[in-house]
Order: sequence, then structure tokens, then C-alpha cells
Amino acid sequence: MKKLSILLCLIMTLSLLLASCGKPANDPTSSSAPLADSSDSVSEEDSAVSTDDTTAGTSAAETTPSPSVTTTKTPDIGQPPTTTTTAASTTKKTDVVTTWPSVSQKEETALEKLIKPYISTNPKVTEVPAYNPTKSGWTHIKAITFDGAQMNGKKTKVFAYIGFPKGASASKKVPAVVLVHGGGGHAFAEWVRIWNERGYAAIAMDTTGYFPSAKGKGIAGDNGDAKDLWQYGMYGPFSESGYVNAPNTDRMKNVPKQSNMEEHWMYHAVVSTILAHNILMTDNRVNVAKIGINGISWGGVITSLAIGYDTRYAYAVPIYGCGYLDEMPTYFGDLFSPAAVKSQYSAADRFGKVKIPTLWLAWVFDTNFSIDKNTKSYLDVKNAGGIMSIKQTWSHSHKAGWQAEETFRFADSICKGGTGLVSCVTEPKGRNVSFTVKKPADVTELTAKAYYITEKLSYSVQSGSSNPVPDQKAKDWKTVNCTVSGTKVTCTLPADAVDYYVELTAKTADGSYITTTGLVDARA
Repeated sequence: MKKLSILLCLIMTLSLLLASCGKPANDPTSSSAPLADSSDSVSEEDSAVSTDDTTAGTSAAETTPSPSVTTTKTPDIGQPPTTTTTAASTTKKTDVVTTWPSVSQKEETALEKLIKPYISTNPKVTEVPAYNPTKSGWTHIKAITFDGAQMNGKKTKVFAYIGFPKGASASKKVPAVVLVHGGGGHAFAEWVRIWNERGYAAIAMDTTGYFPSAKGKGIAGDNGDAKDLWQYGMYGPFSESGYVNAPNTDRMKNVPKQSNMEEHWMYHAVVSTILAHNILMTDNRVNVAKIGINGISWGGVITSLAIGYDTRYAYAVPIYGCGYLDEMPTYFGDLFSPAAVKSQYSAADRFGKVKIPTLWLAWVFDTNFSIDKNTKSYLDVKNAGGIMSIKQTWSHSHKAGWQAEETFRFADSICKGGTGLVSCVTEPKGRNVSFTVKKPADVTELTAKAYYITEKLSYSVQSGSSNPVPDQKAKDWKTVNCTVSGTKVTCTLPADAVDYYVELTAKTADGSYITTTGLVDARA
């Protein structure tokens, strides 16, 4: 009798295990995703590509027999449905393999545990045609919302603009980019347009819980938008039962007060980039192996964090923002130095996981980010193809960030076979400058100039400013011309030089591009 009882227990256990094997694990927050309205939205299942296309966060290549079937594919965003008949055959499906960084359970942070499931989540996407852009040059761009990270058991909703270059199709796939705005910005349709005209699909989402206001319908999405074109929180057409507003930006100030990380703005911002990435990956017009991320200012901070968790990107371009914010001599140092912030939101702690080419664009006179911390970030990921570009003549704004031509040449070198930017093979040391570079074949002339100051780079609160600003002004930066011989750059700095970097100007048929070394202490 005892043996029979044991046998029955084993059978029941086996049955339960078999039953659980068929349950999907695509959504980390619910057992079933809600269906989208067929008239103007795309459901989680609908947004997936056909069986011959690559999807986000799936298993390795597998070969399976398929019977003769007729299928109707629900369209990608803004596309009509298509019907196809597939003859009986054996098809090989090659999927993207998501390799999560190998860390022990002891090392896995609370943030990592929360973020991890979203890597393989295809969010519910809803088109919002009434809010499609109507400005000239924007009319091909679509307004959408997608399900964001959950907060206290409730769903959140993210607004975004998404656009594709003319001619993009399943048979003519294009590279793509996730666009992350900075402070005071929102989802920028204009930024999407700029990348579309360069031949890239692009998605720009709002990371602060804002939606176009009724006044902003069709026209919100440009640099310098009036504040009343955007409205925080779901309202009217964006309201939906079961959803709560995503957190607005708190500039990290609430993190030490909130033990529940699901209420942190930065957590939601990072997850939004991952989900936007997944939306691009599941569109069959996109080459999933050639998707990058580009963030400006706070968007550069978010980008620096995101690439340490989402390792599927082909490249990254953080503009202004970087890692090592807890060490920043600007107000960012105060925001990121509290233990509660640094322990979870230090991008530098995960730079060792970054294995993709990264271009760091920085401005010498930035009052938000200092070039010594941009340099530390660059050096941490340099071996993966990192490039530094420190600019003397620039400014800090979304528009200035959009106009940096180095961004597009860098992306094209990875996604379109372009020749790329000049990069530093080695870095200079001391005041006897000598280092080697890698020069693209189409560079017709390469010149080099060392910029140096006679004291350590520093910041302080000065008259007319409430936050620290650079102590060294334009007049304090002196120059020494360098000699370029083949791929070797040399010069000797004067005895009073303290901090310096070397600017490399590459002239090509389509323009000039600036890259640099990192910031160097001449006394070291």
C-alpha cells in the first residue's frame, strides 16, 4: 500500500511538471497580455515578426518541420496585413540569443532582478493615429503607446514616436536606433525624422510619464516645444483601466526616501529603453543585429546605465551624460553620491559588461558633466571599440546633440559599412606626448592639436551661478600643434602644463570630424 501511495505521488508530480512546461514566460508581470483594439493598435502577439524573422530575447537557432499553412500576419506599425501560404518544409529559425551577464546570486543587485525579465518582454503596443505628427517632414512618423514597467502591481504606459526610412520593408531591412531625451525634453518626432533621413528606423519615447496635450496633438515633438504642448500623466485618449502613471523625473532626489524601487523614476526610464529596443527588434523591417542607442544629457546618463543591462545593442552614443556621476564636480555629484543611489544606479559598476563600440561626446565647458568623468567612462569601455570626442566649441542642448556629425559617421561605420572615425589605439602619458591612432581609409588629412591648462580641471560656484561651473574658461586653454606621421602623433607640452587632451581633426570628402584622446594629467 505504501509503495502504491508513493507511485501515485510521483505520477501527480510528473503531471504538474508537464502541465507547467507549456506556459509562456514572455510577460514578467502577468499570465496573459490584454488584446489591443484591432482598429488602431498592435497586441503583444501581433507585434512579433514571422517565423523566419528574428525576435527579441528568444532561444538559439532550431530546425523544425512546418506543415503547409495559410497565415495572415498582423501588420507592423503603420503597415497593412499580409497573407502568405507556406508549403510543407523544414525551416531553420535563427533567433537572437539574449546572454545575460554572468553574475552570482550574491552579486545580483535588486535593480538587476527587476530589469532582467523585461529583456525578453515584447510590450503591448497601441497606435494612436489621432496624435500622429502633422508637421512637414513628420507625416510618416507614427504616435504609439506601449506598456512600461509595472509599479506596485499596476501597469504603466509610455508614449513614443516611431518612424521608418522610405522603402524599409521585410525584404529591405534597415538599421535602427533608440533615442533617449534629456532633462526638459520629451519624445522628439524631429529627432526621429533626422535619423530616418539618414536611413535608420528610430523610436523616441518619453521617459518622464508625459503625453502630448490636446493642444500638442500632431505638433508636439520638437526641440523648444512650449510646455503646454505636453501634459504629465494619462488623460482622455491615453487613460485606461488598470494603468497608473509612470513616475515623473525626480532627479534621483527621492531614491533615498523610497525603498520600493518600482517607484524610482530611473528604473522606469531604463526599462523603457529596453522595451523600445524590443519593439524595434520585433518589427520585420529592422535588421535586429544593427540597433543602437543614442541619449542626450540625462538621456546620456540613462544610456550609460542601459548598456550595462541590455547587452544586445550594436553600438551606443551617450552625449554629455556618462558614468562616475557620484564623483562629478557638478550638481550631479550631489544627486548620485548618496549610498542608496550609488548602490543601484552607478553605470560605472556595469561598464565591465559593455562589449559594444561606444562613442562618448563631451563639451569642455559643460556645467552638467565634466570631461574627466567622460574620460573615465571612455577608458572603461575603450577595448570594446570606445571612442572619445571632446569639443571646445559647442553647447549643451538637444539640438546641439542632434547636430553632432560624429554620431552618424560612427553609427554608419557599424551598421552600413562606413569607414568610421579616427580612434586612439594607445593613449598619451606625461608631457612628452606620443600615441598611435587608427585612421580610416577615406581620411585625406589628419591634424592634431593638444589643448592644455596650467592647473587641474576644477569646478566651483561662482558669481551669478547657483551650481558649480568650470573654473577654467576658454582663455585658460592653451594649444600646442602636434606632428602626425602616419599613425603616430607626437608633441612636447610646456613645463607648466597640467591637464590636457589631444584633438584629432580628420578631413574627408564629406566633411571634417573631431575625435580626441581622453583627458590626461601631464604630471603623471
